[in-house]
Amino acid sequence: MTPKDIIRKFKKETGNDLLFEDGEFLLINPMSFSGLPISSLPDNLRVEGNLSLNNCPISSLPKKLRVAGSLSLTKTQITSLPKDLIVGEDLHLRYTPIKSLPKGLKVHGSIDASSTQLSSLPEGLKLGGYLNVSNTPITQLPNKMKIKYDIILRNTPIISLPDDLTKIGGDLMLGYSSIKSLPVWKLMEVLNSRTLQSLHSQLD
Repeated sequence: MTPKDIIRKFKKETGNDLLFEDGEFLLINPMSFSGLPISSLPDNLRVEGNLSLNNCPISSLPKKLRVAGSLSLTKTQITSLPKDLIVGEDLHLRYTPIKSLPKGLKVHGSIDASSTQLSSLPEGLKLGGYLNVSNTPITQLPNKMKIKYDIILRNTPIISLPDDLTKIGGDLMLGYSSIKSLPVWKLMEVLNSRTLQSLHSQLD
């Protein structure tokens, strides 16, 4: 399809204008396309704001997608993410069939992948916000992770944590997880009483 064909298709599906400048497609201002019949987006797309595709029939993302704000894919059929995806703020993946995240994924805010099929995370994952993988089948966390705020592992089959998991600026939330052991550094910290109560029977 030519750029003009892609622009016409996008206009028909969303009622919004898609620009084409200097070899790349451009969306300006926060965009919510939740529930619209969008099945695909063009490669080399830059979004100057948020992009919400919740409940859209899209199953894959384009190459070289750059979102300055947050990207929301809740209740889509997305199964994987492109390696060159860049998200300036938060990435929302709840209720998708996604199973893994690519190495080198750049998300400057948080990742909410709760209630997905996520079973692995890339080594060296770095986030400027929180990580939520609650209610997923994930069994272990990767090495060399750096998470600025909370790590939420509620209701997961994870039984232990990496010894090098020290770069956490917030809370470690483990309620209803299968955790059996903690790194020495974490045992020295004071957790909230509910976490202590839930861990006491698991670690005995």
